[in-house]
Amino acid sequence: MPSTSGLSYFALPCALATLIVGATQLIAQSPDALNGSMERESGVLPRTAFAWAPSAPPAFVSRECVQLGTTLRAAHGNCWLRLSTLAPLPANGGRMDTVMVYQRLSTQGMAGKLLRFSAKLRWAPGADGTVSLVVWTGVGPRPLSAPSDRIAVQQLAQRTAEWRDVSVSIPIRASDASVVVGLWRTGPGDVHADALEVAIGGQSLDQLIASRAPSPADVLRLRQHLTPFPLQGEPLTEGAARQLDRIITGAGVVALGDGIHGTTEFQQVHAQVLSYLLEHRSFTKVGLEANFGVVQRLNAYVRDGVGNPQALVRSLGMWSWQTEEFVRVLQRLRDLQRTKRIDIVLFGMDSQDPTLAVDSAMAAASTLAEPARTQATAVYAQIRTILRGVGAYGSPRAADMQQWAKLAEQGARLLNEKPRDGGRVPWGAHYADLVLQAARQRLNPLSSNRLRDSIMAVNVRWAQRHLGRPGRTILWAHHSHVERVGNSTTAYLSRLGAETVVVIGTATFSGTYLADALNEHRAFSLSAALPGSIEHALHAAGIPVAILNARAAASDRTFPWFRAVHDMRRLGTRAAEPGFQSYRLAPAFDALLFVDQSTASKPIR
Repeated sequence: MPSTSGLSYFALPCALATLIVGATQLIAQSPDALNGSMERESGVLPRTAFAWAPSAPPAFVSRECVQLGTTLRAAHGNCWLRLSTLAPLPANGGRMDTVMVYQRLSTQGMAGKLLRFSAKLRWAPGADGTVSLVVWTGVGPRPLSAPSDRIAVQQLAQRTAEWRDVSVSIPIRASDASVVVGLWRTGPGDVHADALEVAIGGQSLDQLIASRAPSPADVLRLRQHLTPFPLQGEPLTEGAARQLDRIITGAGVVALGDGIHGTTEFQQVHAQVLSYLLEHRSFTKVGLEANFGVVQRLNAYVRDGVGNPQALVRSLGMWSWQTEEFVRVLQRLRDLQRTKRIDIVLFGMDSQDPTLAVDSAMAAASTLAEPARTQATAVYAQIRTILRGVGAYGSPRAADMQQWAKLAEQGARLLNEKPRDGGRVPWGAHYADLVLQAARQRLNPLSSNRLRDSIMAVNVRWAQRHLGRPGRTILWAHHSHVERVGNSTTAYLSRLGAETVVVIGTATFSGTYLADALNEHRAFSLSAALPGSIEHALHAAGIPVAILNARAAASDRTFPWFRAVHDMRRLGTRAAEPGFQSYRLAPAFDALLFVDQSTASKPIR
């Protein structure tokens, strides 16, 4: 019997929530997964239908094998999973004292059943600290979203070189939308793991996943809601245009979502939608998930041809936009503006990088009357000094952070009090608000994602009121910001009284994608989507590039499979395969652009 501490259920502490959320921001390897012995695997992690993601680079999470007959034996054969901590980080020489290996699961088919996560664990010589099996559930679109989230932990307390069986269980409630299982390691030295297994109600995870796959009749029904859709450079067919018109009917805002950053085809299908809406459907404003000040330079290129498109895209500061594909999108917008005279306005929704905003606010301060001019100029000079040396996204010291926030509030008051000049755009006040927004995000890292989405919604509303002629708006951002779930930008827009928002997402079955790995941007392979996932069903429908009318499919009474909760991939800037999240596709999305095989975007060199 293993030597373990007692099993406990408790509300998720803030510190652990921070750790777990932070783990997903670190580098994760390409998909390999779970249930079984390391001996049978060729990858870093054991393989199953559902994949694990390590929270750390290979220096911390790796597969080790030894010759049979040596002192340290594996539980099965001669291989195990090694979790190491307190080794130097390759990127910056820092040290990592916590490592997790985890996977996030949809609870579809689990309600009322007991989930059991088990493994064989042992300590390497000289190791210290803790190693635990952890299971936590969430009632929201993902765990860690509500006070009623629960966590169960089983710790291997005895430091022994012998293999010990450890398991942890938790009952799945009907209100639980998703569950995460993981190995959690803290302290110095190595811990070895083997024979990792997840079972639900006595059924293996692989069996459960396979049971979620749609029937042939469901696949046929799904195909009836799909319309072939051309990539950029191909003419938009009459059928695709009709389907797009049905989807956007009544929309004041159309939000385009990237399910995965760094894919060529997602940018190509978005370019098709952009061109059609701008040229034929009275849309005039395009908001990007990028910093407002930098996008103003792109807007000058689109409207007046000012600047070099490659250099402008490179200046965006976010690698997910710095691609050859987005340069072509920008050039297409310029062509539309030049030849069709649409009066396109491009704007940034974001305010994470305050550099240009500080410079612009200081310039606006010079137009104030005294003594406000001297006061505001001093304020932004001090903020510039605080930011100097930490970079666009760096974090100043806590005391400086507090000072920045106080100064930004003072500057915003001064510039917002300036009398309006004949109805002109209040640029100075807006740039002051951007500086304050950036300060608040740095000051509140635990709520930065929620705060960022609320800020982006405020900036969209400002752009709609002040920029360009009246017209409808297109937004382009990652799924996490546009999906109609939780505290996304589109959810905040609805609360702010925005016109009807239509959300069009993207999905792919497999291929490659561009992502960040320890500040190196390169192509990663994307494994085939899981059985039962939205992408797996769309792949089975057999249309290589298509648009799915999700609203119509959800209202189809003969199609109950579609209305159930399914998994869909959602990857951000980090390489973090498999990256599946649990969705009821509608109402999270009104439509989905599907590309069966994706290819990694090409960075601007």
